[in-house]
Amino acid sequence: MYDSPFSLREEFDSTEQQTRSNNVGLWEFDGSTPTPTPTEKPADDGSGGGGSDLPPP
Repeated sequence: MYDSPFSLREEFDSTEQQTRSNNVGLWEFDGSTPTPTPTEKPADDGSGGGGSDLPPP
């Protein structure tokens, strides 16, 4: 089963060439993604807010 040649190779190659010619698909995808830039945390104003979603005790 796995040792047999790919029977639709010609059709696959033809379709791939057509999609590349029409700029369809991810042919120029290089696999990299931009690294997110960290944002600056606001200074602690001493109010005890601390960013918690819990109400005060």
